Amino acid sequence: MKIEFTPAVRRKTRARVALCGPSGSGKTYTALSFAHVFAPGSVALIDTEKESADGYEGLNGWHWVSFKPATYEPEVLIDALAAAAAAGIECVVIDSLSHFWMGTGGMLEQVDNAGRRSRSGNSFAGWKEMRPAERRMIDAMTSYPGHLIVTMRTKTEWVIQDNERGKKEPRRIGTKPEQREGIEYEFSVVADMDLDNVLTVTKTRVPTLKRGVFTEPGPEVAQTILDWLTDGGDALPDLNAWRDRALDKHATREGLLALLAEAEEAHVDRAAMQDETGETVMFRDLIIRKGRELAPAAVPEPAAPESAAREQQKGPRRADRSEGTPGDDSFYVRPEPDAFNWAAEDDAEFVTGFLDRLTETGTAAGIKLRHRDLESAKAELQVTPQTFAELTGEIGKRATAIDAERAA
Repeated sequence: MKIEFTPAVRRKTRARVALCGPSGSGKTYTALSFAHVFAPGSVALIDTEKESADGYEGLNGWHWVSFKPATYEPEVLIDALAAAAAAGIECVVIDSLSHFWMGTGGMLEQVDNAGRRSRSGNSFAGWKEMRPAERRMIDAMTSYPGHLIVTMRTKTEWVIQDNERGKKEPRRIGTKPEQREGIEYEFSVVADMDLDNVLTVTKTRVPTLKRGVFTEPGPEVAQTILDWLTDGGDALPDLNAWRDRALDKHATREGLLALLAEAEEAHVDRAAMQDETGETVMFRDLIIRKGRELAPAAVPEPAAPESAAREQQKGPRRADRSEGTPGDDSFYVRPEPDAFNWAAEDDAEFVTGFLDRLTETGTAAGIKLRHRDLESAKAELQVTPQTFAELTGEIGKRATAIDAERAA
């Protein structure tokens, strides 16, 4: 596999902000005040907090549209983000993301139900089934073609502290966010808020916010973030325009492959959007589907006379899989890593399916996808380190064989 390094380029980007704190710490108000700096007049609120944000409508000239989900399955959030993208909403506030973790129909409930359905009946099997759905939800958030702000409730506990008069008194504080462990790594700015409405930055890629502490944070903090986000060379992609390119009736396979590469480079290939029928679909899946529709069918090569009997037993031979031929598998790769055989009961079953797919891979694009398959399997505890190393070696051998075939 050929690996190339390119110069790092500072690019414009979009906000990915998480505000964590106990109930009453000001998360909703602060999120809305930030949102109307990031995208004045184009804010959507996904409201799980029993309409607590409605009291702020019209305050300081704020106006937004809202969506109140009845249940909190990952697919509901994905659909909402796809609808917001189709409407051209420039900033989405999810208030709060915690409900999609521990609310009705949320991840914890989904895992429990999946565990009960499995043969083993344990939570590990439930996580194995539901982790791909959670990954799709997170991908839809981080790839949203606009700014994104989420609030997360924190677990609370009581501590004894000195008050301003030096006397001991009980005080409620927030501790750990009610969400998946490590969720903060998905955001560029993470801050904790307390009951005095003090915002403390705990993680940031914005240098001027490092270790920042702000009382009653408002537009000035949001403007600092926005200035950093827009200080770059490349313009941000218009995902709806890219969607139109995918759906263009004059699109070509070459153009769609180029679009897929652009989407991957811009990290929006996993954005949720609505296709031509209004159904929610991942952007890369839409491109791949349109590419498959344009792809001519592969024509099996005739078997040589002396090996006809053997070929009849093995079935029809595959057409030439080199790039640019009718059998090009660029659009016949698995659209989504999570969709590949995650239900395998053990390493042996996974390895068998993986090697079968690897044997059928005949292009550099396909080899790239096989690496993604394996990385995803490792991340989901599907294979052992030894198996991972062995399969990596098999990918290398297949890549070398493809290069040799092209050279010949």
